Amino acid sequence: MRYPTLSMKDAHAFALQVSKDPRTANSTAAAAFCAQFAGSLPIIASVDDRPIDIEKFAKVSAELERTVQTPAMATATNRELEKVESEFCGAVHEALYKLPIEVLDDQRFWRYLAVRYFGEFILWRESNALSGGNISKYFVAGSGVDSIPLRLFLRGQAIRSSSGSYNLAKSVQSGTDFWRSHILRVRTGRATNLARSFAEMQSKDRLPTGLLRQLAKRINRMWANYWLTEYNSAACDKLIEELRRM
Repeated sequence: MRYPTLSMKDAHAFALQVSKDPRTANSTAAAAFCAQFAGSLPIIASVDDRPIDIEKFAKVSAELERTVQTPAMATATNRELEKVESEFCGAVHEALYKLPIEVLDDQRFWRYLAVRYFGEFILWRESNALSGGNISKYFVAGSGVDSIPLRLFLRGQAIRSSSGSYNLAKSVQSGTDFWRSHILRVRTGRATNLARSFAEMQSKDRLPTGLLRQLAKRINRMWANYWLTEYNSAACDKLIEELRRM
């Protein structure tokens, strides 16, 4: 099977286009852009030359687009921006996580998804970056997790329970800094039991920003001597509790 890709150069070009005229971020214009510039790559272990099925993801993105286009969202607060992201990250992960790892590990795939399906959401979610001339990083999927569809996917992956629930994704109110700085941009996001324990702690007994950052630093230092991905849920709960007391 084959999967769609977009080069860094073309993702930058699309971002520049929407910076000049935000109206060109709509799904029709994005589809036309990708039809002209997107490529495709074969999945190594597959002899089937058909494209991969991302129809479920396309439906999630369409629903997300309809959500942000409602009149009430035109003046959304930061808390409301975060709330929408928290509500959709599980659906994004659910739609994609069964794809082969070589697809999910390819930045060109995430660039394609960002440009083809997430243009309007990116402009809505990161409007400050648009006005500041820095919207490109949310399309390009370079280093880090600024690519919007990748960010939602990783957030869903970090807190998905063994039963398939994503309820923890929206458990931390006004949690933009919590998720980006203390889960996704550090190794904690790879240790799903740890990420869930951390999110549960912050949702039930919220730490203010300064103390939260101190706790996050203590967790990050643990990686020097412990392989935290091997901790089960009970061990992670105990660790978070002990570090918090410290």
